[in-house]
Amino acid sequence: MQQAIVVIIIALSAVFVLWRLYRLYTSATDPCAGCDGCALKETRRKKVKNNCCSDKKRARNC
Repeated sequence: MQQAIVVIIIALSAVFVLWRLYRLYTSATDPCAGCDGCALKETRRKKVKNNCCSDKKRARNC
């Protein structure tokens, strides 16, 4: 029984590590890289909104 629990824990750990590596390599160019709500993501979101709507000509296209 103990061996089964150890095997399950090791398998779950391996799956987690592989999942994190996959996310690391698939989002290598994204500076937020899957971030759920950090300050950088909010700053980027505000900057894009301000750049898009600051110019009246572009505001129509936002």
